[in-house]
Amino acid sequence: MLTRDSLPLVAIAHADPGTADALRHAVESTGDWRAAVAGPGREPLATVLACGAAIAVVGCGRLADLAPGNTVPVLAIGDPDRPADLRAATDAGADSLLPWPDGAADFALELARVGSAAFAPVTATRPDGIVVAVAGVQGGAGTTTLAIHLAGAWARWGSGPVLLADLAGGLGFRLDLSPTTPTWSSLGALAEPIDGGALARTIATPWPGLSVVPLPGLSDGAPEPRPATELVGQVLAAARTAFHTIVLDVPPAGLAGGQGGASLDLAPGAAADVMPQPGPHTGAAVFAERPPDGCPERVPSGAGPAADDAVLELAVGQADVLLMVARPESAGLTGLETADAARMAANIPASRAGLVVMGSGASAPVAPREVRARLGDRLWALVPASSAELAAAAEDGLLLLDRPEIPAIQAMLALAHRVVPFTGPAVR
Repeated sequence: MLTRDSLPLVAIAHADPGTADALRHAVESTGDWRAAVAGPGREPLATVLACGAAIAVVGCGRLADLAPGNTVPVLAIGDPDRPADLRAATDAGADSLLPWPDGAADFALELARVGSAAFAPVTATRPDGIVVAVAGVQGGAGTTTLAIHLAGAWARWGSGPVLLADLAGGLGFRLDLSPTTPTWSSLGALAEPIDGGALARTIATPWPGLSVVPLPGLSDGAPEPRPATELVGQVLAAARTAFHTIVLDVPPAGLAGGQGGASLDLAPGAAADVMPQPGPHTGAAVFAERPPDGCPERVPSGAGPAADDAVLELAVGQADVLLMVARPESAGLTGLETADAARMAANIPASRAGLVVMGSGASAPVAPREVRARLGDRLWALVPASSAELAAAAEDGLLLLDRPEIPAIQAMLALAHRVVPFTGPAVR
């Protein structure tokens, strides 16, 4: 049994001493943490953090006391409905914003989530580009919206350059890209093996630090053909050498055991404590039915369901981080649970795969509290519904990174910082 002194430390800082003491009591009552309250000012907080704090629980009024470049995960205490608190939490790179005492029932869960190994920076184990696959377990889950805003956030706050690669369809329309924007078809003309520099020079960069590869749009409304599996592997291998972060928008598929896609079975992957080395056919997860030599089949683009399955297999197999996305409804949550069970069976570390629920709110089929209770610490983000704002942005081909007062944006920014921590000032 752990002694109190061996428990991980939580640093607490709040402008109100009574609230600080209540937070200390709440931390220690979990039995999993010990707490230390920092006095007023920046120096006392820095001193407590320097004692090896695993988490900082900080009131929004004191977030400015955090030193620049703070690497300790932050659970901000404030009012999510107050724009000033949302902005303070976003500017400080807080991993979560919890009301107090209204959120007291969720406090222990948030501590466990913020302090989990999932917050360890992926950059600590990868010397080259990081691949983040954003995969829906059902259609219309908001996967593309999430992938776009994550990619934009990383490009803006110091984790760029970023490549956003579309394997699901609709990226060109969502970002209002020009019909002349290079697509996956354009990359097929590059000399083999594809060079990272040639790749970066070929694709479009619609925003500073953010490059995109859309699927080719078809004027007759037919499904956009996905690229050949071999091309995807070559592009990802080249992208790792030219980009800090690579975001893959993956279509709904067999991650959820038939929730809208092919039924693929996860096979054992990398060891839980070892990240695989980059390469055209390796990743943090692999799928069954791979050819004997470990490389995917060569499948021509647009060859039908088999081609789509092979592309999906390779894309998710390449991922260093996998985000599985669904709506707040019973079928979606079941899909997430099934996908996460497959992840566990494949020995993929929980720290490299998380669940995201998009469109949460009081009018959702499953209430936010029920979602949290059902998914527990596997839930990495609960993104509130913001239909009007996101629909308007999609109509104009815009991102909403400058609108942290919108709860959905705040939640997506917090998720981005959790997966690949922001390392620099905003690039506009």
